[in-house]
Amino acid sequence: MDLKDFKTIETIKFSDTKKFKYLNEDASKLLYLDSPAIEVFRDYKTTAALVTSSDTVASDIKKKMKLANKDVILVINSEDRVTGIIDLHYLEGVALQKLAQDSGTNIKDLTAEEIKLDIAKVRMIHYDMLEDAKIGHIIKTLLKDNRHQILIYEDDENGNPFIRGYFALSYIKRKLGLEVYLSHQKDGVASISKVVMN
Repeated sequence: MDLKDFKTIETIKFSDTKKFKYLNEDASKLLYLDSPAIEVFRDYKTTAALVTSSDTVASDIKKKMKLANKDVILVINSEDRVTGIIDLHYLEGVALQKLAQDSGTNIKDLTAEEIKLDIAKVRMIHYDMLEDAKIGHIIKTLLKDNRHQILIYEDDENGNPFIRGYFALSYIKRKLGLEVYLSHQKDGVASISKVVMN
């Protein structure tokens, strides 16, 4: 069909009103929680991984993440191997301030090596587990583990694991429109728990 084959739909104006209500029901939230988890997956096959070397300072890492609009950055060594991760929530949180204070270092001078979450401590899920996973499953897992991110790994043709991508709580909040209910992107896991579980 060509556009000429379609009819226009009659529109109207409410000339005597200055404001309007809009549909804002919990059902729409539940619909999104039931959506496939893959919809909020940051896949390195479709978007390049954000990486930094271990000697990069915190202020440069934060700038790089904000410019790229990414929630997670991988810390790599000289052999291009991932040794840890840093998430934006941590960079903007009080834990980093405490680390700087305890070490007697200016917060912007801390290096990626000093502030990363070691790769051995990062929570991971195999990519195959996502086949039937819903967004609600991912949120519940993040809440249970009190995490802001989960890495997803896959195996190459030789059976060696590699990082395929990640889920980030802050990105999921944006995609579900939970910023409407939460006061701030920096709100912690406890805040989103109250919204989603109620």
